[in-house]
Amino acid sequence: MLFGPLTRSDLDRISTTRPIIIRARSCHEFTLNSATLDHADVTQDLMDGWTQSAQDQSDLYAGHFWEQGMFSIPPNMAPMVANPEKLRAGLELMRDFMHAKGVTFGTDPRRHPCEARSGHGELRHVQLVDAIPLGLHPGQQESGLEV
Repeated sequence: MLFGPLTRSDLDRISTTRPIIIRARSCHEFTLNSATLDHADVTQDLMDGWTQSAQDQSDLYAGHFWEQGMFSIPPNMAPMVANPEKLRAGLELMRDFMHAKGVTFGTDPRRHPCEARSGHGELRHVQLVDAIPLGLHPGQQESGLEV
């Protein structure tokens, strides 16, 4: 999102039947249309079970979720946007792009490469797609996803 405030009603003017998920450029907020909220079953009852900070950083009426509110909705949205087939296709596309540019190792971009080492100094990694080991930072769990 680059152009100022955006709300659920703005997105509903585009479609009320097709889910629309807008992730802000900052990566710290989502704006969702009604179809997304309905399909993901994001309701006031669901939000009432969240922490107070997640509730404070959510506006169901506007379809706007930021910071802790944003981190509370992915379990409900994940089946809409992530499944093993889509993940594998995306990772293979990224692998091919990286290999075309001569890159052979990828890690979590939020972490400094030194942080990809365990407490014992060895580099931990999980091989999600052939020939692209993805670094894990200390304490990060391997997903167990077989792709």
